[in-house]
Amino acid sequence: MAKRPIIFDPIPTRRIFEEIVGQIRQRIYDGELKPGDRLPGERDLAIQFGVGRTVVREALRTLEEGGLVEIKKGSDGGAFVKKADSSAATRSLTTLIHLGHITVDDLTEARIWLEQVVIEHAARHRTEEDLRRLDENIRQSEEIVKQGVVPRKANLDFHVILAEAAKNPIFVMLIESLMGVLRGFLEERELEPNLEYIATVSASHRRIYEAVRDGDPERARQALLGHLLDINAHFSSLAK
Repeated sequence: MAKRPIIFDPIPTRRIFEEIVGQIRQRIYDGELKPGDRLPGERDLAIQFGVGRTVVREALRTLEEGGLVEIKKGSDGGAFVKKADSSAATRSLTTLIHLGHITVDDLTEARIWLEQVVIEHAARHRTEEDLRRLDENIRQSEEIVKQGVVPRKANLDFHVILAEAAKNPIFVMLIESLMGVLRGFLEERELEPNLEYIATVSASHRRIYEAVRDGDPERARQALLGHLLDINAHFSSLAK
């Protein structure tokens, strides 16, 4: 009996808007288009690419969703090259959490591995300005708690400042993304403010700050690890 041949589906041709996306994206990667640069208008792009404006509009939306351009409206509007940030990664992680593909435990595990590296670098490379900002952040959080309010933004910003103190821009982008996901997780839940627990967060931040200030990477790492494990236990109880 003759062996049945294996049949493959034809490969579809690449859609026109993807070609446009590819060209613009490559110009951004190559540095020909820099953050803040304004792209030609839809009409001019349509003429240059030899396509309709609808195709150009679809390409620009794709670039915007990918975090490469920002589309502004109004007389001074248009498509502008964005400065690199963590917003696209934050959106992707948030979507995965909602779909059930990433749990809070997964997120905390990633934080533990990443932030332990960050804190060790911060303890070695922090400047006096970094220490001033960390101290100011903790004081601000403590004052907000005294007013009976949860200092959610300040507490998350503390970890971003630590990443900035590590002097590695990739650390900053990754931590900003993770903090953005946590902010969304907390904002979606209507929670009674637990100021007694939040006070312990400020105390943990103070211990981390003091170890970083003293240039002690191991003590800073241990203080951070204890803090993250405690946070994970608290978040897990909220997620139930």
